[in-house]
Amino acid sequence: DTPIPDPEVTPEDQPVRTSTPGGGSSQASAEGELAFDSNLRAGPGLSFDVIDQARAGTKLPIVGRDVLGRWLLVRTADGL
Repeated sequence: DTPIPDPEVTPEDQPVRTSTPGGGSSQASAEGELAFDSNLRAGPGLSFDVIDQARAGTKLPIVGRDVLGRWLLVRTADGL
């Protein structure tokens, strides 16, 4: 496997759960499609280990984000 370069972004706060309009927390409130090949990391920052990779076009459920919206917490088919 060829490593996929990461964009230069500084680490941000831990992801937060997104909430549903009714006020509860949702396991997957949205789905995103990757615009380019991406490294999936153990946390929101380049200092976290790469735990998986996903190709452009992959659709993943979004279950959280950091406060600035730069990093998304996603669920893979493997449950990561």
